[in-house]
Amino acid sequence: MAEEFDALTGDPNLSNKLEAYFSDVAEKGDLAQAFGLLPAQAVIQKTLEFRAFHPLVWSLHGIILDDPNTSDHHVMLCVAGVRGAVMHLCHDGTTRIVFKCTNSFLEAVGRAADEGGFVEDEHPTMAWVADEQDGLQDLISSLRNHVDYDDIGPALVPSLNLKNVEFLANLVEQDSVYVAEAVCREIEIRPAEHLMPVLERAGVHHHWMVRNASIRARAKIDGLRNI
Repeated sequence: MAEEFDALTGDPNLSNKLEAYFSDVAEKGDLAQAFGLLPAQAVIQKTLEFRAFHPLVWSLHGIILDDPNTSDHHVMLCVAGVRGAVMHLCHDGTTRIVFKCTNSFLEAVGRAADEGGFVEDEHPTMAWVADEQDGLQDLISSLRNHVDYDDIGPALVPSLNLKNVEFLANLVEQDSVYVAEAVCREIEIRPAEHLMPVLERAGVHHHWMVRNASIRARAKIDGLRNI
């Protein structure tokens, strides 16, 4: 099965971590089944199915970890910049990266079990911010011409640390409406004075969605000034 893992991850080190993850899942027994955690062979099958049709799973070399019968899934990513992180692939809501690694994901499963809730209840309020910011920026840049960039880009933007103003401004000016709106939305969530130049550019965007998102974000920064 190691060869099959290597084919999915493209990284022997990540394959080893995946193998350790499946050992942990097996030890959870009925608990794993209750939360829809898939065993190794089922993960391989489900991942191949999703990579055949889902642009985000295919583009980010995602590995489907669970199937809780909700149309939502937790997905381990295998591309540079977010390698090993776990994304919540949400059918109706917001897709974003929620955990640094599969260990954090399993810890959330354990907390949900203890509290009688759902794994989604244990998601952090904000997306996981990537450790490798340069790698994440390179990843986003490499996807700009992807036919499904409108779907993939907004799922990655929340993991930016919002420090590179020039990069954010370029996203607002040069990319899709949905990516530009996602940048403004993140600034609204994490307002900071140094991000005003990004919002100034968003404020003259050709699409009203981006302009409105920039107004909301600016209001949050203005609120900081009045504290």
